[in-house]
Amino acid sequence: LVATTDDSDPSDESHQAGSKSKGFFLSLVQSFHEAIGTRSDDLSCDDILLFMPNRLASIGSQMNGYLRAAMMATFANKALVVMGAPQELICNVDGYAGPPLGLPNIIKSPEWLTRECAIPCQASHSYVDWNGIRLNMHMNDLSSTPFEHVCMNENGREARVFPIGGDEIHNFFESNFKEQMLQRPSPSAYEWALRLGATEPHEAELFAQLEGETMWDYLGALLMRSEEVLHLQSDIAKDVAKLMKSRELNTRLPYDAIDVRRGDAILDRTDAQNFAINYWDAQQGKPGAKESQNYIPLIHYLRHYYDQSEEKCNKGDKVVNISTNAPGAVRKEIFALSKNRWGNDDVVRVRPKQCLAFKFVISTPRKRDVSPGMDASCTDRYDDLVADIADFITMQKANTFVGEFHSDWGRLVRTSRLMLNKAAIEASSHNNPVLLKDMNVAWGYSHPGPPGW
Repeated sequence: LVATTDDSDPSDESHQAGSKSKGFFLSLVQSFHEAIGTRSDDLSCDDILLFMPNRLASIGSQMNGYLRAAMMATFANKALVVMGAPQELICNVDGYAGPPLGLPNIIKSPEWLTRECAIPCQASHSYVDWNGIRLNMHMNDLSSTPFEHVCMNENGREARVFPIGGDEIHNFFESNFKEQMLQRPSPSAYEWALRLGATEPHEAELFAQLEGETMWDYLGALLMRSEEVLHLQSDIAKDVAKLMKSRELNTRLPYDAIDVRRGDAILDRTDAQNFAINYWDAQQGKPGAKESQNYIPLIHYLRHYYDQSEEKCNKGDKVVNISTNAPGAVRKEIFALSKNRWGNDDVVRVRPKQCLAFKFVISTPRKRDVSPGMDASCTDRYDDLVADIADFITMQKANTFVGEFHSDWGRLVRTSRLMLNKAAIEASSHNNPVLLKDMNVAWGYSHPGPPGW
């Protein structure tokens, strides 16, 4: 995640004025005894998890954080409300007349998740106030017992609010939620499954029995079943559809998709660096071997196509969309596959073997990658946002997806391709209760962990 740079002082007394705190897990226990179906409208917004995504993080990172927040809110039986930063804190607004930026203006959260609750205590708490409270609450060790902020809503009722940001949500989930969610047997898992979207008792009953990676996948499939959790707001949905229609890729015909991420966003992580080092070490002594690099080359992402060509000869083009933050470098690697090639910057056809041919459609450079570190205008940020989401949908809908889980997009795409196996669930079978639309893990870990990880 990008480091938080909000200009606010958590020790400022204005952030503490009129506030009280309440033990978070005391409130959690209380919430478990209040069935959602019996709560009145007046009570439904008394208990809120306020998610404040990092305003400068990538949209992939923000969407993953949002999924984590959804898991935490439904587990604790709280309404989830997403609060975005003011526009002027996100980008340079001079002359911008497009749709507002920020996660709440991109994703339309479903009513079963928000309980139709507004941002709490708006008369007394601004974005700066909530951000200061958040920073103050999470300054200490995240493994310590968290507390909630209590404020007065406009309807005269107190609201218990737990504000959490995109920067700390990963560590907080790990230290305070993960172990409880994995606990089996668990009398609360059945009710949690219903809040996540289980529509039949046997769906919730099976969820309460599952453990480990299977449980995380089942949870992700529940979240994704209706596609409401990542439902786009109408303005951006129209712009994404328009961009996808203008691209060279015909998504009505079969195609595969590959996600190739390079640079600090991936390889500043020690575990990812180790995978890269091990890959290049294994190449030493082979013909044409290069010195160790800080990335995994495209040819490694393509290896299963080469394997398949040995079993079945296919002289037609395999259409592959490549989403990448390094289109220039990836294009050079495509050209290096074979001298039998032709195309332009966006589309390259290449035949590396008699029985293997590709038609690669390559994503265009983002404005943030062309001019990194500059004070981006809202127009540039919006254009990049639309392109990012178009890439995400392209990867989500592909026949086969090839990626890895050090990438925000790799994790998010995998979660979005999960689906419940109805036959196995009706049979109460622990064997394959979740299906994953075809995916090949290019390198790294074989499983991403919880949704949004």
